[in-house]
Formats: sequence, structure tokens, C-alpha cells
Amino acid sequence: AALPLYRSLSEYLPEVADVWCNLGAMLNATGQRAEARQAFERAIDADPLSGLAHRNLAGQLDADGELAQSHYETAVSIDPERLDAVRGLGCALALDGRPQEARSVLQRALTLSPDDAQSHFYLGNALTALDERPAALHHLKTAFRLTGDVRAGVNLANLLMEDGDLAHAEA
Repeated sequence: AALPLYRSLSEYLPEVADVWCNLGAMLNATGQRAEARQAFERAIDADPLSGLAHRNLAGQLDADGELAQSHYETAVSIDPERLDAVRGLGCALALDGRPQEARSVLQRALTLSPDDAQSHFYLGNALTALDERPAALHHLKTAFRLTGDVRAGVNLANLLMEDGDLAHAEA
């Protein structure tokens, strides 16, 4: 019922970025990614300073790292306190093979929310790429402790096994 309502609202209020953002989120949730991307682009057209619109579009563009990174950077410049945008930028930098920059951005994300498991996970991965193993272990353990996320557990176990800590890697 909400999706048709947002479609109608987008016709009556095409200048309201939040309408397009909400429509895009609903389209994304129903697997209509191409339409969701168009809705997020329309949100940016309606309000180029909408950090939410840039963050949502960046999330849609994660496969296109450079373009996603650009929108995450815009979202962070608009709202430097927006955790999901800061974390997304850090992740995009890491995926682009820039772990040093990712580390700095993800540390900023953790100042915004010290218990953000996703930021701990991505920071642990960036630190692994930088071969900063003790710090990587700390962040991966924290991510796993906070959520029980299998990805964090696998990355943590792999690091422990590489370090020869087989007893803890099995736990």
C-alpha cells in the first residue's frame, strides 16, 4: 500500500527530495534496484544538498566504487555526523584498495558510534590489509562480539589461524 502512495506523491510533489528517497527505499526493498536508483537520482535533482539522497544513491552504486565513493563523499560533506555515510565512504575506500584512507574514515565512524559493529568489521578488514594484525584482531573480535556476524567470525578465525592461534580460531 505504501509503494503506490509514494509513487502518487512523487507525481504531486516532484520537488520534495524526501518523497523520492522514500520511494527509492521502497523500490529497493522490493528488489526494483534500477527504479530505486532513478528515484535517488531524482531526489538529488530535487535537492542537491540532501545528504540522505547522496548516501542512498551511493548505496545503490556500491558495485561502481568510484561513483559510489563520490556520493558518499558528498553525503559526508553535507552531514559529517551521518554514520552510515561515513561508514560507507570508509568501506568504498577499502574496496578501492585504499586501506590507509579507509582506516582514517572508519576511525571517524567509530568516534560517532563506538559500538557500530559494521565500522569495527570494515576497520578490521582495512587493518588486515595494512598488516596491523593486533588492531585488526581487536576490531574483528569487537564486531563479532557485538553481532555474531558470520563474516566477522570467518575473518577473525582466518587471522587467528594465520597467526598460528589454532585453539582460539576453532572457538
